[in-house]
Amino acid sequence: MSMRNFDLRGLDQWIKNLREAGVSMEDELDNWLDAMGMGFLSEIQEQIIRMHVVDTRRLLNSFTRSGSSDHIWRRQMGRLLLEAGTNVEYAQAVNDGHWTKAKKRWINGRPYFDVAFAVFQNLFNAELEAKLRDITERLGPS
Repeated sequence: MSMRNFDLRGLDQWIKNLREAGVSMEDELDNWLDAMGMGFLSEIQEQIIRMHVVDTRRLLNSFTRSGSSDHIWRRQMGRLLLEAGTNVEYAQAVNDGHWTKAKKRWINGRPYFDVAFAVFQNLFNAELEAKLRDITERLGPS
C-alpha cells in the first residue's frame, strides 16, 4: 500500500529543546506513539468491517501489532516514526479498486485504508497537540 505521513515539523526541535533543558519525555512519547498506532490499526479494522469488505479475515487480521505474518508494525522515536500496515498482496487493490483477471470488469474499491487514515489524521493531530500542551504545562512557566 502507498505510504501516508503526518506533518510533524518542529517536533524534533521541541524534543531537542526539552533534552537540553534536562527534561526527558521519550518514554512518555514512546508510550503515546504506541497507543496512537494501536488506535490507527483499530480504525482500519473498523472501516474494513463497516464497509463490508469481502475478506477471508486475512486482511482484517493483518492490521494488528503482532500475531500475523502479514502485519507491518515499526516504531522509532527519533523523528517519531510509526509504520503500521499490511503485507497482504491484495490490500491495495481492495482499497483502490481493480480489474478482474480477464480485464473485462472493473471492481470498485472499498477505501477502508483511505477513510481510516483521514479519520485518524484528525484525531492524531488533536491528540498530539494535547499531549505536547500537557507536557509543556507540567514543565511550568519558562
